[in-house]
Amino acid sequence: MFFEAGTGGTSGSSYNPYIHTANDTLANMGNSAVNSAKFARLGLAFLGEAAKTSGGGGGNAAPVANFTSTTTGLTASFTDTSTDSDGTIAARSWNFGDGTTSTLANPSRTYAASGTYTVTLTATDNGGASNSVSKTVTVGSSGVQTYTNLTDVPITDNATVNSPIVVSGRTGNAPAATPVAVNIVHTYKGDLKVDLVAPDGSVYVLHNRTGGSADNIVQTFSVNLSTEVRNGTWNLRVNDNAGGDVGYINSWSITF
Repeated sequence: MFFEAGTGGTSGSSYNPYIHTANDTLANMGNSAVNSAKFARLGLAFLGEAAKTSGGGGGNAAPVANFTSTTTGLTASFTDTSTDSDGTIAARSWNFGDGTTSTLANPSRTYAASGTYTVTLTATDNGGASNSVSKTVTVGSSGVQTYTNLTDVPITDNATVNSPIVVSGRTGNAPAATPVAVNIVHTYKGDLKVDLVAPDGSVYVLHNRTGGSADNIVQTFSVNLSTEVRNGTWNLRVNDNAGGDVGYINSWSITF
């Protein structure tokens, strides 16, 4: 819309006296101070509406919080990947899920114990709007560890038994030469088939009815477990394939 002051005299058309279109004119206002004030207020109102139309009231869009993480042993490293469509990320607030916090852009945290933690990042933009995202991170104990089951498991004639070891809080796969130490007491080891069963069900044969009438299996086997994740339940499975001789799993361990 626009405004056009009258030229004096009386308009011959019927017009809105205050709000006009492109084909309208303002009615004769004469020199009245009151009418002039009305006209001025109308002009200010028009300018305000024009400012709104031009985008002056668009507001500030909130950022989108996001991050990535990597782990080595008990240490997790975080990278902020938050974005803001109409500004910049001005501040960050991290909560690492163990009671500690940070305001760095790309912090790291060394946890006191292995496990899974919920990490929350709150990103705030230069307009004061904020957004949060939470993700889990799993950290594991660093260095080589040995996991052992010392519980005796009886091996009866023609039976299959299992001895489990549960591994948790570790990251990555087992090594290509993983030591598996076996201590089985039995009076005829030629009866026995011994397998290592990985958490995903994969079977690795350690001993397959060799040794004839000799007693016991006390040996450390080197097993390529490079395709197996460390975490999960590992089983030593022993199958007795004949009658007359019995024994028990005395202990076994896996080291990685």
